Amino acid sequence: MTGRQNSLLAAIALLVSVAVSPAAAQNTPQAARCGDWPRMEPTDPAYSDAMTLARVLAEDGISVSCIGPSTINGLFEGEVGAAIYKTSRGVFEALFLPQSRSFDELQIRERRDGASYLYSFEGQPKSSTADPMTASRPFHFLKNLNRLIVSRDKELVAHLEAILERR
Repeated sequence: MTGRQNSLLAAIALLVSVAVSPAAAQNTPQAARCGDWPRMEPTDPAYSDAMTLARVLAEDGISVSCIGPSTINGLFEGEVGAAIYKTSRGVFEALFLPQSRSFDELQIRERRDGASYLYSFEGQPKSSTADPMTASRPFHFLKNLNRLIVSRDKELVAHLEAILERR
């Protein structure tokens, strides 16, 4: 298994293992809300994009309790960075391109190999690896402007799509 695949599997494990605690999140500093998660720092290249997305979600009633750096950062060439979000609706990751670019031309292919789900990417932006992303459960993707949102929670992705389409 390659280093990239190990990183992707670590991200998958993190998505599966995180529990959301929105009640405690509302009135505590981000460091306390993030628990064992590292939090995204203002020096992170994706920080501005991550905070913008958090504000959009908050305006629509989704509280964001923690934003951390994603382990799937660098999945695409030219990517600014990636963040993982703990919200009142669930956990998801967002990958960011520069504002002038989008994920519109990206094609995401899913195929099954026994009990595994394999994801490959074609088009623009170009994937930084030829290896497929492997998961034990399906992922759901949402392309929105310069953001690619990834989650295991199909309902969460549908809810985020409805919010972001209005923006």
